[in-house]
Amino acid sequence: MMKTIKIKTAILLALVGMVFGSCSDWLTTEPESGLIVRDFWQSKEDVNSAAIAIYQSMQDDVTKNMFLWGELRGDMLIDMERCPISYLLILQGEIKPDNGVTRWGAFYSTINLCNTLIEFAPNVLSIDASFDQEQLNAYLAEARGIRALMYFYLARSFGDVPLITEAYSTDGKPFAVAKSPMADIFAQIKSDLQFAEQNAPFSYGSVAANKGRLTRYAAKAILADVGLWMEEPDVTLKACDEIIASGQFGLLLGDNVWFSELYGRGNSSESIFELQFDDNKLNPFYGMLHQSNGRQLTSAPVVYESMFVIDENVHPDSIDIRGDNASFKSTRSNILWKYMGFDANSGRENYQSYANFIFYRYADILMLKAEALAHKGSGADALKLVYDVRKRAMASKISDERPGAEDKNAILRFIVNERAREFSFEGKRWYDVLRVSRYNNYENLSILIDMVKYAAPPDKQQSVVSKHRDYNYHYFPINQDELNVNPNLIQNDFFIDQF
Repeated sequence: MMKTIKIKTAILLALVGMVFGSCSDWLTTEPESGLIVRDFWQSKEDVNSAAIAIYQSMQDDVTKNMFLWGELRGDMLIDMERCPISYLLILQGEIKPDNGVTRWGAFYSTINLCNTLIEFAPNVLSIDASFDQEQLNAYLAEARGIRALMYFYLARSFGDVPLITEAYSTDGKPFAVAKSPMADIFAQIKSDLQFAEQNAPFSYGSVAANKGRLTRYAAKAILADVGLWMEEPDVTLKACDEIIASGQFGLLLGDNVWFSELYGRGNSSESIFELQFDDNKLNPFYGMLHQSNGRQLTSAPVVYESMFVIDENVHPDSIDIRGDNASFKSTRSNILWKYMGFDANSGRENYQSYANFIFYRYADILMLKAEALAHKGSGADALKLVYDVRKRAMASKISDERPGAEDKNAILRFIVNERAREFSFEGKRWYDVLRVSRYNNYENLSILIDMVKYAAPPDKQQSVVSKHRDYNYHYFPINQDELNVNPNLIQNDFFIDQF
């Protein structure tokens, strides 16, 4: 049975590849045969294969870009000897439409797989008598939940993007799709997640599947994040409270095995949703981050000099557990240890580069709830949650900003800084800073400006700050290759005259 599933999954991935075969022509390449795709859908096992293919499609360029889009524009990475020029330019605040990092084709390939399942899976009800509506709804929830996640990354990274909810599997559909307003993208994201949180399974029967496939809890976690981007804190609070009340998750103890449980092995009791890798499918981080053949990226000095500043008056066992030997490893030239280490001391070889990519974990839910509470004026309750996370981490007193319970903006800045420590290099830094900065008509733009000012090269600081004062610069340009093949796409405002 497992061999059959793998064959079916490979077939479906190949078929979708006919439509989205490259990053530059996904909107123009015509499918070779819609009939072949239709003939695939004959049983509930085929539907399951299609669902698995969705996750497999995220394991390469999607994962890589989730990390790069969330970190390169922040302040926690610097370039190393093998850094591609495309990464370096973004680190320096020099973003152009021809930068390959801004290609979005891999995300739309995954979206097309989701759309294909959504379109064709219902037909299986009339073919396979063992397949019922409840099972179908569960698969539709998976597909709609992942589609929402893909659009969430696209909207946060590009602003307005093409909104495609139909499968490109048959002839005759228009491929030159114009952008939709970001508000429409978020409305679709919210709708998909609300369906998913009502219909996705609570459990798939194993720990790896429960952490690696979209459950109702995973849908709620994404929705909690989306609520803050939509400036709907009540949506965030409801989703967070339901996850907390479930009793299915909790903070790991800050002991000597927490790192190996959370990052080394993965799928811990703290984890809600993480993309799975194993020795048959490695993650893309070893060549990017390891030092054996020269690294592309490493942790910036701000990480080990400021974010995890050490209080020399405390016992060594009381030092923030998220710093050295966790986020970075000082004895290995400050390499990013979350992807390169099994535990505090043992590193990975190339063939062991299968650390999972964590989308959401319980600490994230506590911090998102704290952020929502701060916006609602419940500062004392927000701070309690932040200090719960800090207590597990044995956070240094030096990093405690001690904001007043009535000082909303000081609390929000504290949350942003604490999230930098808690989720360092988990692909969240730029999104965290932008989310808090832009809330309520950019009430806290200074948080973003302070970050980019600190991270910018001295000779580019003034230019970088000036660019970031323009709200349109907070989103990537549409890649020039996409513009070349799709006449209905219009470049994002800031970059119109830059190619």
